[in-house]
Amino acid sequence: MITLKGLDMLLIFLRELKGYLHTAAMYIFLAVFMALSSVFFIIGNLAARSGNVLALLSNMSYLWMLLSPILTMKLFAGEKRSGTDRLLFSAPVSAGRIVLGKFLSSYTIMLLSVGLTAVYPILIAIYGTLYLPEVLTGYLGFILQ
Repeated sequence: MITLKGLDMLLIFLRELKGYLHTAAMYIFLAVFMALSSVFFIIGNLAARSGNVLALLSNMSYLWMLLSPILTMKLFAGEKRSGTDRLLFSAPVSAGRIVLGKFLSSYTIMLLSVGLTAVYPILIAIYGTLYLPEVLTGYLGFILQ
């Protein structure tokens, strides 16, 4: 059951997610991340004829770390620029819930990028051998970093 306290965080989450859909930040992040991770996949796996997904995830983790500011820098700076920061912080919502709602919206976009990279292990499994528990553990570690 969603309480009123949980609803305010959900509304902030949905508002930020909607904001990502209407700005270029999400699309730039996804395009650059997928383009560069595809290059890593082609060089590290296809050209080398390797099924090592953990090396690919290791390279993608550096990429994810370097590209995440594209999504996160606008969270509070955009509020201040548009003048809605006073309205947001004067609402009867704790600062922790505001931060958590904004964090979850950007993390959802980052998880979308991870979901799009699931095609790489599928391609390896089609054309070679893949150890599924290793791949799932690698992706779990990648998501939790």
